[in-house]
Amino acid sequence: MATTTQGQKLKLSFDLSTFHKNIERMMREGKDEIRKTLVSGASAYATAAARHTPPNPGAQQIDPIFYSDGVMYDRSSASKAHGRRRVYDLLALARNPDTGHYRRMYGKLLRQGYYYVVAIHRDGRPVRFVPCRTEGEAAAYAHETYRGLTRAAWGLAFSTLSGKKLPPAFNKYLARRPLLANMAALNTVTLDQSKHEVTITNSAIRTSGSYLASLDTNASIAAVRTMNDRMSKFFKKKYNL
Repeated sequence: MATTTQGQKLKLSFDLSTFHKNIERMMREGKDEIRKTLVSGASAYATAAARHTPPNPGAQQIDPIFYSDGVMYDRSSASKAHGRRRVYDLLALARNPDTGHYRRMYGKLLRQGYYYVVAIHRDGRPVRFVPCRTEGEAAAYAHETYRGLTRAAWGLAFSTLSGKKLPPAFNKYLARRPLLANMAALNTVTLDQSKHEVTITNSAIRTSGSYLASLDTNASIAAVRTMNDRMSKFFKKKYNL
């Protein structure tokens, strides 16, 4: 920049190195913030999707492992991980006249100190009935290793996002079902920063479910709110140029 004072030239110079460095820093932070915002949105989507995935839509916990509702174990190869083992209350069966000639067996087991029996179905072999003395013992046999898989699968692969930790809700799932971690192949999470896209695939979920539209709506709302909040905080930062 140059100006004239009383016929003489006055030269002025400016050091813009700090300005340029700060501009470059803002650009770098902006790109990094976009990535973090996408990941935070994906995390919010996965958490909300799990919350609205059966069983128990709206709840953030896996059902108990002890069942007495009479739902049979599903032996189909596609559903083994979700199967239930039926738990019988021996006292209730012994008092039920409709159980026929089995009542003698139930009464004998009761006299021996057993109060429950668990039916274990095995492919190609007869059903195995395991008598149990306590509810806790029956629960151990009725334990469903992969119970809650369709919900947990929403977040199982989040560590693939450059070491991104699992969303907190999924730590609860894995704490109750540690072997769910072995099923991470049913879930993929990929980031395409050039397109500003995160793709979450849950291969464990049944795509024919009537609840999917509601699930996607609620999860999308959670994702948008999370990303908007993060970007708002970023734009409020003040830079000393």
